[in-house]
Amino acid sequence: MTDLPSCRCFLEGDLVPGECILPEEESRHLTRVRRLGAGDRVRVLNGVGGEADARIVSVDRHHAVLEVEDVRQVPQSLPEVTLVMGALKQSAWDELLPHLVELGVSRLIRWQSRHAVSDIAQDKRTAKQRRWRERLIQASKQSANPWLPELCWADTQAELQTALPQDGRHLLASLSGTPIPFRDWKPGKVTQPLVAWVGPEGDFTQEEMDWICTNFDAESISLGRNILRAETAALALITLLRLG
Repeated sequence: MTDLPSCRCFLEGDLVPGECILPEEESRHLTRVRRLGAGDRVRVLNGVGGEADARIVSVDRHHAVLEVEDVRQVPQSLPEVTLVMGALKQSAWDELLPHLVELGVSRLIRWQSRHAVSDIAQDKRTAKQRRWRERLIQASKQSANPWLPELCWADTQAELQTALPQDGRHLLASLSGTPIPFRDWKPGKVTQPLVAWVGPEGDFTQEEMDWICTNFDAESISLGRNILRAETAALALITLLRLG
């Protein structure tokens, strides 16, 4: 792989060699914010593992034309990690999203659990999804990760079960009962997807935790004696899984 160009851009769809026109917003970022012009090189990402080196051929007031070269498909980080997260307030959710791209999370499921502090009306979800995807794209360009997490909604346990990987190994961040300290967790050779469960502020209810453990054979994991904010717990658990 060649050295990373200093600037990266995002282009939906399959990447193929040859000329392509960047969307106006991406073109504006390259030409007006980064002040690049014809002849400069960039890296193109598409969010589903595709990346390519490219050269800017020409620019005008609205669009940049690229000559795409050396297209590659980058495999996802293994094991694949799904995060099931109780819905957080908007500021915490917005802060969480880019870090999940940096850590290589494959899927994020927003579960409207009992103690969830944010409930987004159905008629506003499309706009929210678009805004969140923009944050994920910005994080992809910043971190050079060509994979965007799949973002799923789950209002009910039935919807949640549908969104989960079928053969995953489940870990539940927990403060109750006798959870295993993460340092003592023995993952062995993890080949199947991992599913990390982190409750909202106030945590999952006992009934929800019992349902998770019963239906998915989840292992309760302790992240230490201190009580962490929900977004901190999520990032701590994902980081530990990635470093393990």
